[in-house]
Amino acid sequence: MSNRLPPATQKLLGFGATNSNMDFCIDLWLVFCKQDGYTPARITAIAS
Repeated sequence: MSNRLPPATQKLLGFGATNSNMDFCIDLWLVFCKQDGYTPARITAIAS
């Protein structure tokens, strides 16, 4: 389903952001997901 996500979010997911390392990736989430208009929780739900 990642092909339906905005480009910056796809890029972030490409960095390996997952539920298990979300704390580590939170700063990247905030940068990229806000750029796309998504929230970390929403992306996590979509990506999981």
